[in-house]
Amino acid sequence: MAVNHLIFDIGNTIVNFNLHLASEKLGRIFGIPEPDIYRFAFKSGFFTDFERGSIGPDELVSKLNQQFGQDLSLSTFDGLFSPIFSERPEMGGIISRLKGTYELSLLSNTNVLHSRYLEAHFPILMEFDHRFYSHSLKALKPDFDIYQTILSLTHSDARECLFIDDLETNVLGAQKAGLDAIHFKNEEMLLAELSVRELI
Repeated sequence: MAVNHLIFDIGNTIVNFNLHLASEKLGRIFGIPEPDIYRFAFKSGFFTDFERGSIGPDELVSKLNQQFGQDLSLSTFDGLFSPIFSERPEMGGIISRLKGTYELSLLSNTNVLHSRYLEAHFPILMEFDHRFYSHSLKALKPDFDIYQTILSLTHSDARECLFIDDLETNVLGAQKAGLDAIHFKNEEMLLAELSVRELI
């Protein structure tokens, strides 16, 4: 079967992101070393639950306040937490070349605050036919079920799909679900891989 559906990750694929930017700001406000904030806030089981949509923003901020003896509001947290993304200008040109020829989807392990921020600040995301986020699907890559859910929601056959992600574990998850996949490193490599597959 010929590929007719391209499924892209977002973070460090369509746009860059760096959670340390948020933990640095929180560390300055809390007066606590940045590594301690990063480890507790973003490398914890409850942050994974936040990305999966099992808990909401209020509960996340409450856990931070309890741990560090703070009284941070959700709006203040969001203002520190969400502006951690930056453009990858070359990706805009690549997506423009693909749009109209292929069905385009986003599949990202992304929480509700970040998905809102991304859609408001990066118009390239609106070029995609479908935008799927882990918090709304209640599942995370590389879980097998998340790929199956996308195939079902888009009425796609795995053999007609190509998945692109910067994390090898997510690429392997997609391949186990029957999709062809590219481990994204940079735009030049992506174009080469698309060319080899005669997709661009």
